[in-house]
Amino acid sequence: MEENFEKKSSKKVGIIITVVVLLLVIGAIVGGIIYLNSTRKPEKIFAKTIEDTFQMVKTENYRKAKMELELSAEINAEDAEIKAVNEMLKAIKLKATLETDLDKKIFNENLLATYDGEQVISVDLLVQDNKMYAYLNDLFSKYIEFNEADLEGVDLSSIFTATEAVEVDENLLKDIKQILIDEVNSRELTQEKTKLNDENVLKTTLRLTPNDILDIAIKILNKINEYENIPELEEAIEDLRIEMEYSDETENYVDISVYTKGLKNELVKAEALMIDKDYDEAIIFELEKNSEQEYTVKISLNEESTSVSEATELMSITVNEENENKGTIKFEMNIEDQGSIALNINYNVDYNANIEERDVSNSIDANSLTEEDAMEIMENIQQNEILYGLLELMMTSQTTTLLDQASEAADSVEEALENEQQMLENQQQTIDELINEM
Repeated sequence: MEENFEKKSSKKVGIIITVVVLLLVIGAIVGGIIYLNSTRKPEKIFAKTIEDTFQMVKTENYRKAKMELELSAEINAEDAEIKAVNEMLKAIKLKATLETDLDKKIFNENLLATYDGEQVISVDLLVQDNKMYAYLNDLFSKYIEFNEADLEGVDLSSIFTATEAVEVDENLLKDIKQILIDEVNSRELTQEKTKLNDENVLKTTLRLTPNDILDIAIKILNKINEYENIPELEEAIEDLRIEMEYSDETENYVDISVYTKGLKNELVKAEALMIDKDYDEAIIFELEKNSEQEYTVKISLNEESTSVSEATELMSITVNEENENKGTIKFEMNIEDQGSIALNINYNVDYNANIEERDVSNSIDANSLTEEDAMEIMENIQQNEILYGLLELMMTSQTTTLLDQASEAADSVEEALENEQQMLENQQQTIDELINEM
């Protein structure tokens, strides 16, 4: 009996445990579904996107930095002449190194141009002690000094105030973020399942009218003015209010869409469609995440209709971030029926670089340059085959242009003289006819 009782008891316990586990599993599934449904609500997705965007805004105020840029360009076209130009263009590389220390009031810049790996020219531009200096490497042995008077009233000290990073108030950012979230929550959004690059994604869209955008802009500017108290902002806010009050009824609108995937609603694309029914055109802005390090911004236009699918891509910007301070940027612009132009930039920023003043004791005032100094520069240019060849090419092109202009001017004068001669002959003929009639 006791053995049977123990077996029944253990069996009951097993059933109870099983039921409890099943209930917990079912509860977890139901809870997960409820959670997913709540996190996939349109306003939640937009709120998360806004949160993520504001997290990207850096509030650090760096006092010094060294930035290295390398630029190259290329043209893609079918035209034979353009292809030949492109071969030359691909051989040209430009490098810029910029150093700024706001506390020491130092600004150093080096511009270096190379052709097929050979140096063409290297120029240093410095600002220190409220003076500007230029050093032409391998062309002139002295720094050329420019005072503010030589620079037509340019305030050199403003370089350091203009370069200074704008310190963003974190409380202001929070308030602006909340304004945007409140605006999203107060409006009707739409959702649809779609495909993007063969992946299933969820598209969430917010539609705004021109007056909606003005209203949001006014609220944000008012909030900024609470912190900064800028008179110009008050004027701008008043202008927007007047525009809202007197704006005509229109069917124009802006659709802002975010594309997300996965359980965590990972953002893979953002899009803004500006539909102008008054002028029958559409402008499309797209930001697409290609990978964890790379994203692309595209701008497209349709001037013939509001059809988005028929829009032509005008330009794109692709950013690849190797890390927070290093990466590449590619600008590409399409030229209708011609091809495209691409500009490639490699960048590297160091916020801990040691930036020091240069020794400019061997310098000469720009107004004191002598003929001997000019001869030194010219002789060094002539010894630089690539630079001298480029200057000759530019001068030949300029001379050709001037000759063409002179020829056109001569033709115009000749034509004017012929017209004048014809007019005189007509007048003489009229006078002769009048005399004969008399």
